[in-house]
Amino acid sequence: MLWGVAGMTDYLDLEAAFSTPWVHPGGASATTHLLAGLRIARGDRVLDLGCGTGATAVEAARSGARPIALDLRPAMLAAARRRSTELALIRAAADPALPFADGSFDAVWAESVVALLDPRRVVPEMVRVVRPGGRVGLNERIWRPGTPAGRAARVNALSRRCFGIPASAVDPRDRDGWVALLEGSGLRLEEVTAVDDVARAERPPDRRGWLERRRPYLASPALYLRSLRWRWLMRRHHDAWSKLESWIFIGERRP
Repeated sequence: MLWGVAGMTDYLDLEAAFSTPWVHPGGASATTHLLAGLRIARGDRVLDLGCGTGATAVEAARSGARPIALDLRPAMLAAARRRSTELALIRAAADPALPFADGSFDAVWAESVVALLDPRRVVPEMVRVVRPGGRVGLNERIWRPGTPAGRAARVNALSRRCFGIPASAVDPRDRDGWVALLEGSGLRLEEVTAVDDVARAERPPDRRGWLERRRPYLASPALYLRSLRWRWLMRRHHDAWSKLESWIFIGERRP
């Protein structure tokens, strides 16, 4: 049962309440692209870092993989449990150190998660827990080239006021900066793709699919009104969000 608006603390709580499947740039098409690039095989042990409502972990399980889904928020883990009672769910600690031994996984991914934490600490952890030759994938909203640190700080402060979460990393690292971070952490990058390019290739959704995705919103008018307010804030501060862009990075851990 959905909790009342008084229980909402931020945008992610709302999406957990609605069990929104794709709370990241590019939606389902970006997830399909990311999972294909990770080349997950039947029996692979994989980690979904910041699993949200569990949709991507469920997709990986359908391919025969053995996913572990990790998230900091109890509301997200509860939504993931509603989605599938078979998922292996773990509540993450605030410490970016992952609770797994070196080389524990065949693949690790994160979707719109790492940029909201400390990429300089989280990325090396993702590489550490994947085996040599294993694959790491990210779909992250990052800063456009030339964004000054002061402007990034103001956009993040605005995002926290509006949505309860930052817009992206404190460090205004652009695409080339992320490439350097990933490669410097032990990855051999194989793909760097703009999420917009992936989304353009997606077929337009049918009307029935559109209705199904919005049915939970219509079932709770109070929460729906909250979601409309957040959409209005997105439009009102469009110039601030225009300093951001989204990229998919896929690489292999070097031996």
